[in-house]
Amino acid sequence: MLLSPPIWRPSLSLFITLQFQDVGKLASAPTVANVGDPGTSNRLSVYDRTSNERFLVDTGADISVWAATPRDKKKTENAYKLFAANNTPIRTYGQKKVTLDLGLRRNFTWTFVIADVKNSILGADFLRYFKLLVDLHKKKLIDDTTKLSIDAMAVTSGDNESIRIISTKQQYHDILKQYPDVLRPMSLKQPVKHEVVHHIETTGPPLYARARPLPPDRYAAAKAEFDRMVEQGICRPSKSPWASPLHIVKKKDGSLRVCGDYRPIKAQQRQRIEFRISTFQRPDEKMGNHKNTYYSLSPASEWTS
Repeated sequence: MLLSPPIWRPSLSLFITLQFQDVGKLASAPTVANVGDPGTSNRLSVYDRTSNERFLVDTGADISVWAATPRDKKKTENAYKLFAANNTPIRTYGQKKVTLDLGLRRNFTWTFVIADVKNSILGADFLRYFKLLVDLHKKKLIDDTTKLSIDAMAVTSGDNESIRIISTKQQYHDILKQYPDVLRPMSLKQPVKHEVVHHIETTGPPLYARARPLPPDRYAAAKAEFDRMVEQGICRPSKSPWASPLHIVKKKDGSLRVCGDYRPIKAQQRQRIEFRISTFQRPDEKMGNHKNTYYSLSPASEWTS
């Protein structure tokens, strides 16, 4: 038996699919990864096989940094300051020498600044020194030396901020920007800009200090410091009969400073050489109307200052 379909009664409301909220041009669908979107970024990240650490590759970062661990943050804060892109100060906790294996068939040894950041960063200094190129279109990191490349992962802008060694709010920002090496810790071999050779003339037989045992932590600090200086060309291995005692003292930030005691050598110098060093006792004679303005810069390295 067939029945007729139900007869729909008239109604004052429409189905949702038939309703129009606004009259006008239809909005287009959102474009994925628009330039300038807050959720996207022109930066990549790579993976280090040695430390199992993922590094943000940031060509806009002035310096390469290592993300501080909770143990690092318990140390005394270092006087050396870094700045985020918004001029927010970033705390630092010394330096760390690491050898990276990024999968490019060669190792990359670098001295990173330990900083209070979310992710470790390979900055422009690291990329420039090792001749690494960033291909944002193909998401690859290219080694210009070996012509090899590795796949990288795209990251969002919220993952981290670029690192600056100079704050744009500083009074002398424009001047310091012209000489960034003044504030950047030395982490690579730099060509000598002079032809000065220093000689120490002595009398009598060579002075030799016997090696003394060091606690494990101080031995590790001394070895790391000399390995770093050898790599940077500051010193080299020697078989000289001369040997001075080694002293290790603790800094205010808790790190160790490696020093040499050269007083016995100075006692055997053939001729004592003295240089007149300018002092700040009476600097107002040449400062004109700026007598009450004093600034100081802390050298990045005690050995090369």
